[in-house]
Amino acid sequence: LLGHIYDTQPRYVFVDKIGVGWGIYGNLKARIRNKEITIIGVNVSELPSSAPDRFYRLRDQLCWRVREAFENREISIPDDPLLIGELTTIKFTEPNGQIKIESKKEMKSRGLDSPNRFDALALTEYYRSDRLRENRRKYKRMSLPDMINLSTNQIATRTTLVSAATALSVIPLLFGGPVLMNFSVAILF
Repeated sequence: LLGHIYDTQPRYVFVDKIGVGWGIYGNLKARIRNKEITIIGVNVSELPSSAPDRFYRLRDQLCWRVREAFENREISIPDDPLLIGELTTIKFTEPNGQIKIESKKEMKSRGLDSPNRFDALALTEYYRSDRLRENRRKYKRMSLPDMINLSTNQIATRTTLVSAATALSVIPLLFGGPVLMNFSVAILF
């Protein structure tokens, strides 16, 4: 993997940083010294980056974006029977109205292997955020790396402001007795 990264010199490398990927992410961060390559750890078990009422987890949102990219003819893949097999065997459900992609454990119970290539493809959708889509329309001449940086900074700023506003609104609850105090500590931390 390391040799491939040095040979191809991608601008971004997305790594699922939970499970086995945690060690790979840390190793790549420590070993790749090229400032032009950014290693991005993605925790696919987190809440979705947008539309939390539509998707159960970030993995579900990224997988669904791959599906939409195929439906809109925005994506092309190599003639890879393993990837095609993974793309065509994964199921989804909609419990409580949220899209939930079949887990690896559920796939294993059906006798299927972990969809590693499909997961890698889904990680490429990580920066296809609504903010990035808005900025693409607004800044048509901006390079993709600059646009990704701008979008990330805008999202980070928004997240920081929302977190600060939440913390400020919860702090008074600390003084409302033991039950409210436990509730506010759970929200803050």
